[in-house]
This record gives sequence, C-alpha cells and structure tokens, in this order.
Amino acid sequence: MDFIRQKIAIKLLRIPVYEITIILLGCIMINEFFVGLNVGWFTPVGFFTQVMRFVHEGGAPLWWKSMLIGMANHAQVFALLLEVFLAVTGILAVLLILRGIVAIVIAIFCFMLWITQWQYPSSWIFELLFPATIGLCAGIATLRHKILGDSFFGKLPIIWRFIFIIIASAWLWYAFTLSKNGDMHNLTIAWQTAISVFILLLGLLGLDQLRSLNKNPMQNKIPWADIIIIIIGAMLIVQVYADAALQWYTTKGYAALAASYAKTGASPKWFKSFLSWSAQQASIFVYAQAIFETAAAVTLTTLILRGPMLLLSTGLFAILMYAEFGVVPHGPAHLLNPPNWVWELMFVTIVGLFLSLQKLGEFINAKTIKDALLGPKIFNSLFYLWRILIAVFASIALSIACYGTHIGKIAYINITWQAGLTFFICLIINAALDYWRKKAD
Repeated sequence: MDFIRQKIAIKLLRIPVYEITIILLGCIMINEFFVGLNVGWFTPVGFFTQVMRFVHEGGAPLWWKSMLIGMANHAQVFALLLEVFLAVTGILAVLLILRGIVAIVIAIFCFMLWITQWQYPSSWIFELLFPATIGLCAGIATLRHKILGDSFFGKLPIIWRFIFIIIASAWLWYAFTLSKNGDMHNLTIAWQTAISVFILLLGLLGLDQLRSLNKNPMQNKIPWADIIIIIIGAMLIVQVYADAALQWYTTKGYAALAASYAKTGASPKWFKSFLSWSAQQASIFVYAQAIFETAAAVTLTTLILRGPMLLLSTGLFAILMYAEFGVVPHGPAHLLNPPNWVWELMFVTIVGLFLSLQKLGEFINAKTIKDALLGPKIFNSLFYLWRILIAVFASIALSIACYGTHIGKIAYINITWQAGLTFFICLIINAALDYWRKKAD
C-alpha cells in the first residue's frame, strides 16, 4: 500500500507546473494575436481607437495616460510592434524556447496592460494580474534553463502526449467559442487559435526529442509554487470583501447573479438549468459559498492543506469560469462592449488544477499528520523580521492593486484596507507556522 501511495506521489510531484503556466501564457499571446488580427487592432486606426478608449474610460495614472497618448500618436509603429510581439512571444512560450526569459517578458507586458485597464469598465482586478504575477513566478523559477531547457513530456508515453495535445487544442476551441470574444469573428478566431496551438504543441513534441530528460529536477531556493498559491489566496481575500460589498453574499444578490448567468451566458442548457436551480436555492448556496471562499482564502494564504484546498478552490473557479463564458457585464454585447475575457478565470483555473495535483503529491507523501496539514517550509531559516517585512510589502502591494482598480466600486476604500490588513495577518500566521514545518525534500 505504501509503495502504491509513494508511486502516485512521485508522479504527481513531477507535474511540470511552471512549464504548463508558460505554455498557457503563450496561448494567451497567440489568442490575442488572432483577436487583434481579426478586429483590426493592428491597423493604425484600430490601435489608435482602442488605446484612446483606455485613456478616456480608464483610471490609469495621468503619467501613464500621457505615455498611452504618445503611443496612439505613433499608432502605425506601435500597432506593428504589438502584432510582432504577440506572435513571437506566443510561439516561443508554447515551444518553451528561452522559457524563463519569455515568461518574464510576457508577465511584464500583462502588468503594463493591467495598469492601462485600471478602472476600465467591466475589467476585473485579477484578470491580467494573474498572468502577470503567476507568469513572473514561473519565469523566475525556470530561468536556469538554457535555450531549449529540459524535456516537458518526460517519460510520458507517446500516445498520452498526443492525447494531451488534442485535448488542449480542442478545449481552446470550445472555450473561445463559448466566450463570444471577438464579436462576429468569434468562430474564426477560435479555429485559428486552436489550429495554431495544435501545430505549436506538435512542434513542442518534436523539440522534446532534443531536450535532456531531467531525472533530478533542481529545487528552487524560493518556493515559487507556494507563492502562486498565496497569490490565489490573496485573490480570494479580495473577493470575499468585494462580494460582501456588492451584496452577492445576500440571498437576493446571489439569486440575481446566478439567474443573470443562466439568462445571458453561453454555457450549455444543462449547466444553465443548474444555475437556475442554484438561484432558487440561493438561501443555501450563498452561505455555503461565503463560508468556503473565506476558508479557502485563509488556508491558501497560510498554506494549510495547500493541495486539497487548492483543488477544491479550482473546482469553484471552474464552475464560475463556465458560468461566465459569454456573459456581458453591462448592456448588450458588441465589439466595443465585449463579453467577459475568456482567460479571466480560465488561466488561474488551469494553473490551479495542475498545481493542486502537484501539491497533492506532497500531501500523499507526508509521513505525519502535521506534515500533511502544514506542508514543507517556505521561509527556511529566514529571520522573522524579514518575514514581517515581506508580509508588509505584500499587503501594501495588494492594497495598492485594490485602490488603483477601484475594486467593489464605491466600496473600494473599505475593501482596500480590509483586504490588505487580512492578507498581512494571514502572512504573519504563515510565517509563524513555518517554524513547525519540515524542510522541503
């Protein structure tokens, strides 16, 4: 029995989470390349119009808007640069060429887009912040790789490699079709994205033959995977306060939200029936969701039961992702008022799925109940004062993100300090718990 448990744990621990994250970043770039190609972002007029919409309707700092206006005034140059950038970084990321550097570059690009879309109508605080922060973690964690780096598929049988490629490409087509992004060009973009990613993944399969099989993966001194979990937990902290402020934790608010998803979303009929039923049972579901999201926020930021709790949280993200496909936050859908971005929750859902499976490997492999509950150390021998400073810096960063994006609309000031303070307390608890954790193997 122990042999089987250990064998399962080893297989789960070998899941290449960072590489999967980088490939997803590449898929985002390729998807956005085809969106821009079809809706006209890469023409001088299209680029100028979209950038000036960010300037007039967004709430980015004035100095940032001045930079955007400068780019808009040179639209012919910057439109071409954007087109080339999306195509090149997308291809390199999916092929895992210069994976660490490319991931960091994409993360910086997403961070710049995030600032550009501060307070922009219907934009969500984490839709670009997730690719930026999680992508940065994956990029730094894989910087040690050379041009090609280590094998992605490892010892996975060839049939399973092809199954992975087919499922990944088919899912991209299905998800983008449901999302209704790209307006009248939606189906064209879905096919272009899916076929391109399919071809690139076959290229990745071919390049894997040239890559070395890393039998003993190097451990990073900084546990970037655990930092990603904390980032996801920080999002849940913000959402708990935002949902409360927006009255979504009331029976009436929950029922209205679920009913609107069922009415306006693009999910299948069976799922819409589930949403309609959950709206009718709002008095039960609203409290269940509030309790779970609060518990998940605390446990993920303190890294308690990190594998099981992240897997459960990912299940919630998957339901919300599916429900929000094709939903337009305000008014009827058109090119200037698109439905929710397809990657808004899909990116973190997929990353969370594979990361939770990897962390389940740690959970299964734990020798004691304490080890299973707390997991391995993340601070190692770092002096406690530095742990406090990290907590201060991280909570201030989260507060700035909440304040800059005006999360929760008129309640954003309360959400800003509540989320920042809660995140700080959770990180201090995490730092204290670290003294009871064992060193990572």
